[in-house]
Amino acid sequence: MAIYEAFLAGVPYTNRNGSSRKQIAHNCEEGNPLFLMREHDNPFDANAIAVLRNDFEQLGYVEASVAKVLGPQMDEGTLFWCEIESIRDQSDLQAPPPRIFLSVKTSLGTEFLFVAGTAFSDETFEGEWMSRAEVARDCEAGEPMLLARESNNSFDHKAIAVHTQAGWKVGYLERSAARWIAPLMDADEEVTACIEHLEGGRQAPRILLTIFTEEEIDEWFDEEADCSQLWTISSQGSHVDA
Repeated sequence: MAIYEAFLAGVPYTNRNGSSRKQIAHNCEEGNPLFLMREHDNPFDANAIAVLRNDFEQLGYVEASVAKVLGPQMDEGTLFWCEIESIRDQSDLQAPPPRIFLSVKTSLGTEFLFVAGTAFSDETFEGEWMSRAEVARDCEAGEPMLLARESNNSFDHKAIAVHTQAGWKVGYLERSAARWIAPLMDADEEVTACIEHLEGGRQAPRILLTIFTEEEIDEWFDEEADCSQLWTISSQGSHVDA
């Protein structure tokens, strides 16, 4: 397992929604898990990697020297998980922002992935019309979602659409994740998805999914876990294992 140490950059700045990264940082603790999200359209750094808490509050960015190494790997499909290694100078809210150091590791086991494209397109399903944002706002944490391969997608032949159980599309798995999940689905391996967390937003609700691979599902069954509501999805369709 590759391990990278990185300084959290950009803490003194304010987020686009007006929230204070400094205030958010003061509410963090050592060992807190964090999520990494590539920002391909960042005008200052093509390798930019945003660092977010599980409630989607952005703390800052992976320092540029490390992002230069991790960014291309994420673009090729490597997933990383991150946690706060240490926090310095956190005691006084009036003082300069805390200095936060991150531990970034190649991700193993359960994955947490963002749904992309919730702000785009309007969807028609069985003669009804609804925007993706409207569909996303009707979703709830813990809700199982369906994954569908779109090998004929003109923008990405490894595209994986994310649908509700009712069949409405809410968006797509982020491209870096689709690159490694698509081959699994094409090989008829089961992949399971459910909503870990979502944050409202009229134009572009943000959804974080929990993804399980077939190996992890088998481990659950070996442990006689309660999988009565577990949705399993493959490239051939979806079903419920009862």
